[in-house]
Amino acid sequence: MQERAAVPTELVLVDEMPLTPVGKVSKPALRDDALEREVRTLVAGVSPGGGPCEVRIDNSGPRRRVVVLLSGVSEQVVDSLKSRLGGYEFAATVRVRDC
Repeated sequence: MQERAAVPTELVLVDEMPLTPVGKVSKPALRDDALEREVRTLVAGVSPGGGPCEVRIDNSGPRRRVVVLLSGVSEQVVDSLKSRLGGYEFAATVRVRDC
């Protein structure tokens, strides 16, 4: 029996594909974009209508690191987000900024 082909779960339209200096599609840039969208979805899930958030992705080390900077959220929201991010393969830090 032949295995069924994979079906995309999401389709994201971009204005322009990120390219490397030699003109190839930059897969790391696409992965970073997908990761940022996923983290923003998690933030919205734990803090609907919460304050602004900034997502920084650091690829400089052996393990990808995500830093989430939040404003105007409770410690409960921070703890919940940390817990949810702990299930991913990247390292994550959640910080609250003073407004």
